[in-house]
Amino acid sequence: MVALKNVMEILRYRLKKHEGVRLKPYRDSKGLLTIGVGRCLETKGITNDEVDFLLQNDMVEAIRLVKERLPWTWDLDDNRFSVLVEMAFQMGIGGLLTFSNFLSYLLQRNYQMAALAMLDSKWAKEDSPKRALELSEIIRGG
Repeated sequence: MVALKNVMEILRYRLKKHEGVRLKPYRDSKGLLTIGVGRCLETKGITNDEVDFLLQNDMVEAIRLVKERLPWTWDLDDNRFSVLVEMAFQMGIGGLLTFSNFLSYLLQRNYQMAALAMLDSKWAKEDSPKRALELSEIIRGG
C-alpha cells in the first residue's frame, strides 16, 4: 500500500535534485518563466493560498526591517506604524529611509507636518499619488 507521506518525501528530494531550486524567476528550457522547483508561472501561476503565504512572509520582513532600522516607530499607534511598513514593503527599507523630513516630523509626533512632508516627494507626486494621499491621511489622523 502506498504511503503518501513517504511518496511526498521521495518526490521532494528527487524533484529538487532533477529540476533544481531557483529562488528567482528564470526561463526554462522551453523559454517559459519559471520559479522554485519547476513552477511555470506562465501556465500554472500561483494559487491564492500561495499569494497569502508570500504576502505574510513579506509583511513580516517589512515589519522586522522597520523595527530594526527605526526602533522608535514601535511606539506609534498601529495605523501609523502600518503606514511605514507599507512604504517599506513598496519601496524597500532604503527607500523609506530617504524620507528624512517625513521621518523627523513623525519622530517629533508632528503628524500634520509629517503628512505634508510625505506628500512633498516624487513618490507622492509621480509614483503613487493615490496611495500617498491615503497614507498621508492616516499619518495625519491616526
